[in-house]
Amino acid sequence: MKRTMLKNNSNDMTDNQKNDIRSDSKVKPDMKKYIPVSVDTSNKSQEERMKEFSRIHYEARIAAGKSREYMANQLGVAKKTIFNWERGVSSPSFFQSLEWFRVLKIDPIPEYISLVYPVQMDVKPTDSDWKVEEAFHLLIKEIGIKEKRALLYLYKGKHGSSPYSVLQLLLAHLHLPMSLRINDACNVNTNYKLARELGQLVCPENIQPDLSNFRNSIDKALEACKAKEDRYIGE
Repeated sequence: MKRTMLKNNSNDMTDNQKNDIRSDSKVKPDMKKYIPVSVDTSNKSQEERMKEFSRIHYEARIAAGKSREYMANQLGVAKKTIFNWERGVSSPSFFQSLEWFRVLKIDPIPEYISLVYPVQMDVKPTDSDWKVEEAFHLLIKEIGIKEKRALLYLYKGKHGSSPYSVLQLLLAHLHLPMSLRINDACNVNTNYKLARELGQLVCPENIQPDLSNFRNSIDKALEACKAKEDRYIGE
């Protein structure tokens, strides 16, 4: 009934409202409750937005256990500049922001997503089911096509393993110390190349791992381990 009324009064509708209805009609009814609506920050002042931007840099530095002096030396700026960035008095350029996270060996993408969607992404795996559902569906919208293909292969590929069991394997792996994770990754890298050379790969026609990125990550993890750091950032 509601949709019929809107249709009958279409002449009184704005173009944006018509577009919203057309877009809404393409969404399956059972999925609508899972589609997150981003928090509109356009009504916030520039000062408030700068404060939020500064917060993600400050919290990332604290989490990595680095001092302002360390960041200043690494980024080639004055310690006062770091102080101002973290207070929201001024802001780093986009490149300087990327360098900030690179120095801290932290992936900036989750930080930027949480900045744009503060409510939806302020969630932990142990939170309520509906908050996890909302955050997950937002994350799926934001990740790249390569990651989506890999997830599809995990759940739909004919690899013979239970997707849930594979996730448990990954969870166990991520809870290991960095040194043991490097050892596992090296074994997987060697075994994969051997199976490929012998023509023994499962589903060779399906998506394959990015070995260049994989090897780079192993090298970066090894560097972090030697430096007694518990994190690294890949390509």
